[in-house]
Amino acid sequence: MKEKKQQPASVAVDRLVRLPEVKHLTGLGRSSIYSYLQAGAFPQAVRVGERAVAWRLSDLERWMAGRPSTAQAEAPQMPRTVRKASATKTPRASSSQAAHRKVIDTTAKRPAPNPRKAHA
Repeated sequence: MKEKKQQPASVAVDRLVRLPEVKHLTGLGRSSIYSYLQAGAFPQAVRVGERAVAWRLSDLERWMAGRPSTAQAEAPQMPRTVRKASATKTPRASSSQAAHRKVIDTTAKRPAPNPRKAHA
């Protein structure tokens, strides 16, 4: 009788993906990914070099599977940066912008049209 060789169990290798592929997989932009990451709502990145990070594909797949579909619920709001309100409600031009503005005198009379020039 012929013996069958047993295949070793396939070892799942968790692939690391860089930012361009993360953007493609999630449909999010760079700033959105980092905003979610800062808020703790996105998988943590793994440092792969001095100035390089990547994400585990399995973490991203798990995160995407846990996201509600549009039919189930609205997506959670992204954390937003609150800007300080300005003191004035209308924006004012700087002095350099004001110097370049033309002043239009609406009280001046316009010259009478030239009757010799025909308007077509």
